[in-house]
Amino acid sequence: MEYTFNRAEYADSAVLFDGCQEQPLDLDVSLPDYCPDIQRILKCQVTPCILGHSISGDRLEIDGSVRVRVLYLDSREDTVRCCEMDSGFSAAIPLREPGVRLCARVSARVEYVNCRAASPRRLDIHGAFSVCALVLDRRIQPICTQAQEEQLEQRQETAAASMLAGLGSQQFTVSETLEINDSKPPVETILRSRACCVVQDCRPVSGKLLAKGSLRIQVLYASGLDGASLENMEFEIPFSQMVDCDGAAEDCRCLLRMEVTDLTLQIRNDANGEAMRLDAEMRISALAQAYRDQEVRFITDAYSTEYETQPDYASLQLTCLDQVIQESIMQKTPLEAGGQPVAQVLDVWNEMASVTGEIQNGQLVFSGKMNLCMLAADQQGAPFYLEKLADFSLSRPWNEDVGAGVGKVSCWALVTGLSFRITSNGGVEVSAEISVSGSVFHTISRKMVTGMHGDETCRKNDGGPALCLYYAAEGESLWDIARSHGVSLRVLCEENGLTDTDEALSEGQMLLLASN
Repeated sequence: MEYTFNRAEYADSAVLFDGCQEQPLDLDVSLPDYCPDIQRILKCQVTPCILGHSISGDRLEIDGSVRVRVLYLDSREDTVRCCEMDSGFSAAIPLREPGVRLCARVSARVEYVNCRAASPRRLDIHGAFSVCALVLDRRIQPICTQAQEEQLEQRQETAAASMLAGLGSQQFTVSETLEINDSKPPVETILRSRACCVVQDCRPVSGKLLAKGSLRIQVLYASGLDGASLENMEFEIPFSQMVDCDGAAEDCRCLLRMEVTDLTLQIRNDANGEAMRLDAEMRISALAQAYRDQEVRFITDAYSTEYETQPDYASLQLTCLDQVIQESIMQKTPLEAGGQPVAQVLDVWNEMASVTGEIQNGQLVFSGKMNLCMLAADQQGAPFYLEKLADFSLSRPWNEDVGAGVGKVSCWALVTGLSFRITSNGGVEVSAEISVSGSVFHTISRKMVTGMHGDETCRKNDGGPALCLYYAAEGESLWDIARSHGVSLRVLCEENGLTDTDEALSEGQMLLLASN
């Protein structure tokens, strides 16, 4: 016979893929006729862009392009020139298994680049970039909460957990016309551009997450007046965006990661016919999760007082969201030119920021790296390029009680602002504002009953004594005693004047066991 249980559902995310797939980059580039000859390469900028992704069965399919900008000096060696090209790519990532409600976040990063001028008109570019993805599925785990048969004895436990209430991913585009400041000269050529998405507020609203923040764009361009003047512009575009997150509600806590996966800029003329406008189009990818804190009740053991029974057990994994992380780090890093004093900083930017987090010795510790890049000029006005891989870190007290679980930190970093000053010895000190976002989870594992079947031909205590004496030792569990003798735990406690059914016996004693 099969016993019947009332059941509830516990939802959590299952990771079907979390990693990176490397893609080779091999380009043989000839300079367009309008570009002057290459005298010296300053910097080869490689920007892999994700144009779109989709999930088909057990495969994540990705389309993108690699934008290559080579900054170099011409024969005069006092003018920064730019050669730009795009190359499309596609990638397919196999998933662990097909899913039901799959959501993905896809990004790309450069691994390494080698750029060589084979001749004044030809470039050999070799390297690699990685397509990184996180693919989640919402998984439902049924939980037995209460037996319907009265003759079943059951042991229940309640644990605090965070249930995945909502999960969603979305790709969208933001377009904006950027106006060059009137005090600046017109644009001839864009030498560098970068955009980032800074989320300042996120709240769940009826199946969606309302995200508010800003899109920050940096542009370095060569002036149309003489081609030798370099100008910097920074733009900040506020945004308010609803992100799909089916199941999210006002009582949830939310996690949201938004990234700019592609930025394109087109130079436009204003009403006076001058190149003082930039049409910006940004592709943004968002992955949203919403968690609801709740008490989860489940059965850890059960038996019948009438028949021989055999429970079915499984491991219950409960996830607890301890904290949503939003930290800010200020980091100062010196950039030395190796005996070549810096007279002017033409541009400073960051190309990469990575971070890891862990809990150690009562501290929440973040450790990361960023790649600072600088285009500068010496005393004679000759441009040169510097870069440095710099470390950053932050620690703060961690006093959260995670019980028997171990906290797991998941985080990402974004350089949201850069400033600099030229030091007295001709070096440069760069100040970086770094935003660290993420979450701290811990997981607890419990044994639970998933079902039970019994044998009606095997009655307990059939023909046996109605009463028996049992000499219990100190530390024995009342539940184990009642289970092994097939008697009701409630009756056992009532017959022996015991009230606390969950604790082990504090001392040895004789118990009266009455069969049903």
